[in-house]
Amino acid sequence: MKRSLKKLFSADWTKYALVVAAAVAVDWLAGTSARMLEYFVRHGLRWNLYDPALLAGSLALLWLIWQLWQHSRRHAGVAVHFAGEARACPNLIFFLSPPYAGNPAQIEKDALLLAVQQARLNLLDPAWCPPFLCGSPWRMPLEAIAHHARLAKLAGRQLGRVYLIASPQTRQYAASFCRLVEEGLGQDGLVTPEPPCVDFDDFHDLSEAVNAIFRKVENQPDDRFLMDITSGSKICSAVAAALTFEQGRRLQYVHGHLGYRVAEYDLRYLAPEFLKPGA
Repeated sequence: MKRSLKKLFSADWTKYALVVAAAVAVDWLAGTSARMLEYFVRHGLRWNLYDPALLAGSLALLWLIWQLWQHSRRHAGVAVHFAGEARACPNLIFFLSPPYAGNPAQIEKDALLLAVQQARLNLLDPAWCPPFLCGSPWRMPLEAIAHHARLAKLAGRQLGRVYLIASPQTRQYAASFCRLVEEGLGQDGLVTPEPPCVDFDDFHDLSEAVNAIFRKVENQPDDRFLMDITSGSKICSAVAAALTFEQGRRLQYVHGHLGYRVAEYDLRYLAPEFLKPGA
């Protein structure tokens, strides 16, 4: 209803109709006031009922036009609520980046991939990160998983599920990432690479993939999840953020420059009537 009203009052013909109605109301107001003043001079306070009623109707019409005009000029807004350090959450969703940053030489890439294949991590240990992963894009999602795994352990539970969205370029690394996480936490079958692969530059494919995972998680008994926007492309982050406006969906971001702090955010859509005047 609100969206339809905004669309209606953004049309040119509607603006012209408002201007005409306002002109008629002003004409009624001026003519009625003049007649009432003339009647007052001649007859005192003994007015007929027609002119006061017309005067009140003119004022009401002008007030209504003003309110509709103001409503048509308002815009919806977005508020970002920082919830602090990410709270324990059973389901996590990540975009998979390659394990190396930029475009290193082939020999450096091969050495890193070999180190990843041979690595045995303990993600429950706060000092889990080996030197070869310190500058890797994988450190941030692994820090987030380790954060939630430690919180779950404190509560006597385990992580529920880690959903992994890979691109055609990063799909080849999914098995290595899954092994690092599952062996690092001692939980087989924890990481689910799905769907098979998604083009990280295609808004539509990304939206379909993320929404499919959202629906799957939200149909589970424990439907709490965090959508991580640290990894992947900027388009991944934009699409994922836009899809979390619905109530109950939250974002997660790992701040590498703040000691790999895992933070939680809640994006909220504010309807025009909840915005402050002038916003």
